[in-house]
Amino acid sequence: MNHKTKEATEEKRNVLAEVARIARGEIYELKEAKAENFDMLVVPGGYGFAKNLSDLAKNKDMVTVMPEFERLVSEFFVTKKPIGAICISPAIIVSILSSKIGKEESKVKITIEDDREQLIEKLGGEYIKCDTGLSIEDEEHNVFFCSAYMRSDESIYSVYEGIKHMIDSMVKKINKKTKQTFL
Repeated sequence: MNHKTKEATEEKRNVLAEVARIARGEIYELKEAKAENFDMLVVPGGYGFAKNLSDLAKNKDMVTVMPEFERLVSEFFVTKKPIGAICISPAIIVSILSSKIGKEESKVKITIEDDREQLIEKLGGEYIKCDTGLSIEDEEHNVFFCSAYMRSDESIYSVYEGIKHMIDSMVKKINKKTKQTFL
């Protein structure tokens, strides 16, 4: 995605090379990640996420998710470890979790932008309105969401505030559960 022109690009990019460039540290392939080795899962968003780990960018009615990513999210969900998702990634998380808990059983509460396309409902979630500088927690399912850049008129600072609010809420939940200071 060319974020200057808002147009899709046809260039081929190596996802692992991009991740290593951004992380500037040791990285691993998704298949190597196991929930047992982590306290929480935080999923970034963005067009690249929607395009590379699912087909949400092209198919909003019946989303298919990369099996290794679905496996990892499912591991965190089953072990009741917090899952946090940013920007567009909450839609993919809700798609995965709805298949695990049943769309009619208990809808996952989620925020993204003003859900004009009713995407969240289509995927089995319940849309909750939330300011960009905040996040929401679905206590029943132990998931946390913030909208980040899903609203085009938001400042970098309000996006930061929303992500920080989500991470702080997740850490607080871990600290409460373990009765230890995580961070």
